[in-house]
Amino acid sequence: MNLGASIISESSARGLRGMYFDFDGYGELRRVDYENRLREFLNSKGYRDVVASEEPSLVVDALEKSNAGNSSTALLLFEPLLSFVFYV
Repeated sequence: MNLGASIISESSARGLRGMYFDFDGYGELRRVDYENRLREFLNSKGYRDVVASEEPSLVVDALEKSNAGNSSTALLLFEPLLSFVFYV
């Protein structure tokens, strides 16, 4: 298993697959073999502050921290709750 596939596997194990990239992004990540290519990939997706490491758990940890303040993700998770509250 290459580096990108290992990162996908780690994020899936944590229940986080689909949280950071779109479908095409995950396809591109699956083709990442080396740390320098991972750095290029992360930069292209706007994750310049995320560590590019050969250790998948460190990358997923950094993605979680980087995405913690992402209001668009928070809104996506919160919106169904609002719909439910106003529907009832």
